[in-house]
Amino acid sequence: MKSFSTSQSQSLRQKLNWLHDNLVEPPASITDPQQRSLMHMLSVLYMFMLPVVLFLALFNIVTGSPLEVYLALFVGFLVVTIGYTLTRIGQVQIGFLLSVVVGMAIIVIRSAYSEFPHAEIFLLVAVTLGVAIAMPLRYTLLVSIVNIAIVVIFGMVMTDINRGIIQDYVIHMLLMQSLILLFTYNRQKVEGNLAKQQTTSQTRLQLTMSHIPGILWTFDKNLQPTSIAGQGIYIGENEGKAIPGDILPWPLHPDSGNPTSFMQRVLNGESVTYERTTNQGLYQYALQPLVENNVIVGGIGLVIDMSERRRSELQAQQLLAAKERSNAMAKFIQAASHDIKNPLSTINTSLYMMKRDPNSGKQDERISVIEKQIDRLMAILDSFSKMAELERNEYLPTIPTDIVRMLSDLVDNRRHHLKDDSVQLYLDVEGAVPNVQINEETMQRAISNVLDNAITFTPGGGEISVRTYEDRGKVVIEVEDNGLGISESDLPYVFEPFFRGAEHRPIDGGSTGLGLSITKRVIEQHKGRISIASAEGAGTTVRITLPNIVSNVEIGEVTKMPDMSASTVTRRMTALKSI
Repeated sequence: MKSFSTSQSQSLRQKLNWLHDNLVEPPASITDPQQRSLMHMLSVLYMFMLPVVLFLALFNIVTGSPLEVYLALFVGFLVVTIGYTLTRIGQVQIGFLLSVVVGMAIIVIRSAYSEFPHAEIFLLVAVTLGVAIAMPLRYTLLVSIVNIAIVVIFGMVMTDINRGIIQDYVIHMLLMQSLILLFTYNRQKVEGNLAKQQTTSQTRLQLTMSHIPGILWTFDKNLQPTSIAGQGIYIGENEGKAIPGDILPWPLHPDSGNPTSFMQRVLNGESVTYERTTNQGLYQYALQPLVENNVIVGGIGLVIDMSERRRSELQAQQLLAAKERSNAMAKFIQAASHDIKNPLSTINTSLYMMKRDPNSGKQDERISVIEKQIDRLMAILDSFSKMAELERNEYLPTIPTDIVRMLSDLVDNRRHHLKDDSVQLYLDVEGAVPNVQINEETMQRAISNVLDNAITFTPGGGEISVRTYEDRGKVVIEVEDNGLGISESDLPYVFEPFFRGAEHRPIDGGSTGLGLSITKRVIEQHKGRISIASAEGAGTTVRITLPNIVSNVEIGEVTKMPDMSASTVTRRMTALKSI
């Protein structure tokens, strides 16, 4: 029973809403707020007057009133109907003035047939008041003058009203009409000030909206723009009509290719944000449903030109990259000049001593020192050349390589050149290790750098273990020693160019300081990773992971592997930081 009552209530509410929308609410073609308000008020008034006039006409027929009275009332009913019809089609003033004239005539006729003192004549005040509420001052003044004249003439025509009563009627009418005129004047003055303020606010709003950084627009259910503001443009709602496409700004122009699927999603209740690149620039769109009375009637969107901002961001990134490259280059030059200056100073000193004391028995020793420093310079220059080559080559020729065989050759070679036989060097292969797609020459050099560091900083009696195994689809190479180790403070900088660390790592030990930088660059170009775990006095473990496992490919088949850098700028910055 309760659900049935609720259903009836909803049905009644829907019917009342339908009656209001179709009989009282102004049509959508009327967009002026003041005009719509007047039409709404008069429609309500006419809808109220129609049954009242009809009831009075029927009542006078039943009570036996003169024919002229109920004929006048029926004419009034007809005029009210005509006035309502004229109001609904937009002819508000004509319909209202016609109703006023007929209403005044009905009041005069009804008063003439009424009994003394014919007080019905004062209903003319109600007519004036109605005109004062709905019409400008000039119409109210005209109706007031006519009403006063009607009262004077009415008093002169009616024989049962004496002169004193007529004077009282005229004085009362003058007083009431004056008060109504004063009210109308003040009302019109207030409305004029409000209209002026509204016009000023509207102008400011249009000016503000036309200069917002983006474009704000609304669109209807047909996905057609109905209003636009921004970039010097302001086009408000125009009687619900869509804005012609030829005057739309480019981001909304039909030729710009703006996809309608996003706007269709907005009509389904979604909020959408997307970016679009056109031949005019980069644009960012944000769309929201436009809701009225809990019903989606269209959408509202904001589009912002991101081209200049994106160019500024790119320029800032380029400036930052240039600054970092400059800093890296300055750091590199400073470190390189220091490392080159040291052997040159040693050579210069040795040559000076040879010239000063040519007959000394230390000539051979000094020549050996010079040769050693020249070798060191050659090693430094060779490292420079290798770094430049790694930077220059965007593609490395690679082949599927037997990594166990390569490591075995490296270990055997280093065993042969070990000066201290007390350092033990082992190769440990755990399980079956698959082939790896690598550039064997550069990879040999990278691992040799790690192995040479382990040999250099492992004292006599120490052990170096080279292990390789497969771990979850990747090949792992580990070089572990129990040598001097690396302090915790030095560990973050071991891949920095020319970094040597603590005092027990002398600069004249043959190291260029570029070995691990080169190694890191090579591993990264092979899509691999390198990490170091170490503690001072507890040895060092270098772990290299290579992902390019090859199966069912003949050894020696040459392919190409792209550079792993995300972009040219990033690639160059990485290389400079690694030098």
